[in-house]
Amino acid sequence: ARLNIGSQKFEIKKDSNSEPNLIEIDSSIKVEMDGIIYKSHTINLDGQKITAVLEDCIELSNISLYYFPRKVIKMPVRTGAVAPSSGSSSDPKPKWADANEFLINKDGKWHSIPRSFKKLLAKNIFDQKLLKKYKKANKLNLKKKESLIELVSYFNSI
Repeated sequence: ARLNIGSQKFEIKKDSNSEPNLIEIDSSIKVEMDGIIYKSHTINLDGQKITAVLEDCIELSNISLYYFPRKVIKMPVRTGAVAPSSGSSSDPKPKWADANEFLINKDGKWHSIPRSFKKLLAKNIFDQKLLKKYKKANKLNLKKKESLIELVSYFNSI
């Protein structure tokens, strides 16, 4: 089995030579791969309601942390400077790009975790004084799952 993060669907093969079967995702989906549990969640993020397959990092009574593996299509960035034509031209092609992110569900609300501490403070997910104190006392890395699990555990315990 594999998770196609582009389509947000699981693909399962009977054997290595067979075509993959897609599993439609609904609220009953729960898959374990390599010891990691993925479940379907309906989330409301930035005013957009979507159904997504998320890795359960830690689920606690007041706050939970999830990892959202996904990819998006990115268009190439065009610069202002244009080189002289060489006679042959090909348009830059769009490419798949990682758009993975960590999500927190706190008090029934979904929040994406930014990669900078300053942006995390601005989101007001946590008490700002306690968050600053926590960062000073701990090595908080907003890109590492283990670090975020410790943060979520701390704020669930107070």
